[in-house]
Amino acid sequence: MIIAASLIPFAVFTAQLQPTVFHEMQYPFWLRGILPFFSFAFYLLKLFLPYGYCASYAYTPLFLQDSFLLLSGSVLLSVIVIFYCYKKRKDNKMLLFAFLFFVVGFLPVSGIITFTSSNSPM
Repeated sequence: MIIAASLIPFAVFTAQLQPTVFHEMQYPFWLRGILPFFSFAFYLLKLFLPYGYCASYAYTPLFLQDSFLLLSGSVLLSVIVIFYCYKKRKDNKMLLFAFLFFVVGFLPVSGIITFTSSNSPM
């Protein structure tokens, strides 16, 4: 409770510091709901298969829009992992902690939270 209350000033400052000019979406609205699943699956695979690391992967929403197999596979993998962690949450507290730690760490790159100051179209 105290930790959550101490985060309130940071949330207020962040909201005040964001520019008022927003990027126009250059992709369909339905794709915005699928992008976090792709990000989750992509970084989960990078966790277990650390091959091909680079500073920018250049997966844009327009690129992913045309790749049904990639999007459906990432949604399926994400749902399986989330369901597994949900089922094992009482038996294995460390797995739940690791899952939540991973999710919190990937939130800035997931597309769920938008940062208008970065010149990205997400």
